[in-house]
Amino acid sequence: MKNISLNGEPIELSVTIKYIVIDALYINAISAELAHLQRDDIFDEIRNIVFPYAYNPFAEYIPEEKVFNLDQIKRLIMIR
Repeated sequence: MKNISLNGEPIELSVTIKYIVIDALYINAISAELAHLQRDDIFDEIRNIVFPYAYNPFAEYIPEEKVFNLDQIKRLIMIR
């Protein structure tokens, strides 16, 4: 098992470490900004610099078990 899913297969995570669940389309935008981000609070930095106009651009997740099934991710539609 690995920590990236290319075909919807489960992934293996380290328990108690915070991860972000993000659309892969944004990986290049985050990579381009990594040199400018403060490491103390990387999640807020990504939210503010890479996604300044998005209310909640990604989900933060701290696993309680090593195996994570991708069908646990649910899309939330917000209507304003």
